[in-house]
Amino acid sequence: MATGFTIVDVGGNWLRFFRTRVAANPTDATGAEAAGDADTTIDTDTDTEEVRVGLARVVDVAARQGDAHGDEARAIAILRAGILRHPSASPAVLFEAVLYLAELRGRIGEDPSEDLATAAGLLRTHALGRDAEDALRRLLDPS
Repeated sequence: MATGFTIVDVGGNWLRFFRTRVAANPTDATGAEAAGDADTTIDTDTDTEEVRVGLARVVDVAARQGDAHGDEARAIAILRAGILRHPSASPAVLFEAVLYLAELRGRIGEDPSEDLATAAGLLRTHALGRDAEDALRRLLDPS
């Protein structure tokens, strides 16, 4: 999930932490799915780097703008454009993008209810797993 937490060290560096996830249905040595999903997250070994493409990559770029640079408005614009640009993104990646969009909108005082409703709808119609349910629950009730 792109939702995570940010730490600012004493030198003013912003560090963004979020959980790495494995492709849902890896079929070859690289972890790419047989269907050729452009949004597949590849993480076949703990010693390899995670390669994200498509909308997943857009989420990473938005996280850099929103967290590392503190520019939530720019991150929102990046996410909105990315969602439009990648209409065939997997439900899991779309959920990640929409949930992070809701988080950003909440930070700047906008109403994130539309994005939260979209995320909840994705959870109802797709088996996105317990982590996705927990991420939505944390955003709905941050206490």
